[in-house]
This record gives sequence, C-alpha cells and structure tokens, in this order.
Amino acid sequence: RLLEFQGEIVGLDISLGMLQQARRKAAQHDSRVVWLWKNAQELPFSDAAFDAITCLEGLEFLPRPWQALGEMVRVLKPGGAMLISNRRGLDATLMPGRTCGGERLRELLGELGLECVEIKQWQTYYDLVWASKPGQTSPPDGVTEWNEVLTCPACGADGLTRQSKDLLCQGCLRLYPVRDSIVCLEGDFLRSLSGAQRG
Repeated sequence: RLLEFQGEIVGLDISLGMLQQARRKAAQHDSRVVWLWKNAQELPFSDAAFDAITCLEGLEFLPRPWQALGEMVRVLKPGGAMLISNRRGLDATLMPGRTCGGERLRELLGELGLECVEIKQWQTYYDLVWASKPGQTSPPDGVTEWNEVLTCPACGADGLTRQSKDLLCQGCLRLYPVRDSIVCLEGDFLRSLSGAQRG
C-alpha cells in the first residue's frame, strides 16, 4: 500500500535548522513534501485532516508531550494510523513527566480514543507504537491540497490561500511567508521578518 501512496507529506518542527536539514535530505521528493515551521502543541490543521501521523524520537522533547499527542489524534482521520516512538530504559527515567511505560502509554492512547495499539521494541532505548483511530475513512472525493486543511495560527480560520509565494489567511488577512520551501508559522520569525522589511 505504501507504494500506491500518491498524496503529500507535511513535516512540522519548531527547529528551523532541523527543517532545513530535513528539506535537504528529502530534496528528491520536493514536489510532495511541505515543511512547516511551527510547534506541535497546537497543530495548525483542521480536525480529521490526515490519513496517517508519525512522530519518531520527538515526543519526549516537547514541553507538553501528552497535549501534542492529543493534537495528533485530533487531526487524524477516522480509520487513520498513527506511529510514534516511546523512549524507555535508563534514558526515560531522566525525563520525568515526558515519558511513560508501555502499558501506561497504551492506556493514554485508549483515553484519547485510539484502538489496536501495538508496541514493539525498536532500537536500544525506544519502542515503536502503532495505533489506529476508530471509524472508516471515506473514499476521497478529489485531491485535498495541504493548504486547504491548514488553519491560521492567529485566528483559527480554515484554509489559507496562496498569495504569490506566501500564504494568506482570509479571516484576519495575516500573511505567512514561505522561505526556501518552508512555511513560517512561528511568531518570532514573523516579527523579525516584518522588522527587517521596515528597515
């Protein structure tokens, strides 16, 4: 089934440097990958936007990993699959409140509404955790563009439209720059960008 996948992939990270590195590594797939500079605590997407979600070696580094996990479940379509990693062993004890044992994680995922949770050892200090969202994904009624499921971080309006190279929110008329194929949704960058334009 993976070989049949014809959709787009959206990568999101709070680190601009990591996004730039990922973009370079995935350059051969440039036409199918979209990069967003944004934190994962409040994902800028409408509900049930994605067929699959993955977060590998990342949850334990987020300030509120369980909130981010809830956001991932929110944007996952019914019938969709989630793949995350769960840090375990000695490393996990050094991150209190940001990791949990496999059975507790299974409970948390169940509380978030996921089912068919499967946990398998992966590498030395991680488990791979698969889960699915109950329901049946309806057949697509056409191609959904990634910017159609993107919501404005400032006002929450659905669907940002392309404005030249950038994205424009029709709700609050905020312009989100796209630089080097990375959509910039973080406030600090927007302030420094507007300040640079004034100077």
